[in-house]
Amino acid sequence: TPLLPSKSRLQGLTTESDLVGDEFGNFDTGFNQFLMKAPEGVLPLAFDMNDRQHCQLLEVDHKDFFLVREQDGRVSTLVPNERELEVYKRSTRPEGIIMVCLKLCPLNKCPAAYVSIDEISQSTRLFVNVDGKPVTGVRKGD
Repeated sequence: TPLLPSKSRLQGLTTESDLVGDEFGNFDTGFNQFLMKAPEGVLPLAFDMNDRQHCQLLEVDHKDFFLVREQDGRVSTLVPNERELEVYKRSTRPEGIIMVCLKLCPLNKCPAAYVSIDEISQSTRLFVNVDGKPVTGVRKGD
């Protein structure tokens, strides 16, 4: 999970980083979503500076996220990644759910670059593949 504080995040497992720390620092913080350069094909972990606190004691819970932007073209990630497989040593094939959290638009007025749940399910603007096969079913959660 990209959320903080998450043990897998702080230990560098989520990002396959050598930066290992605690909730007060020295871990891979990801990229500021507004200052981020093109990610060169890798799904980037990002954060919103507005979520950060100015008080060190409050700096413990963040809603960091993997960011998909139209201008970056095709990006991908492997879940679980090699470090996670090594640490958790699963002998069975991993199974899971891919959750896509869409940004809420003020007054339901979304910018042109916004991708809706309908566009994901119809594969018109965002394409999701699992094990090399296109996702064919999307369900809206509550």
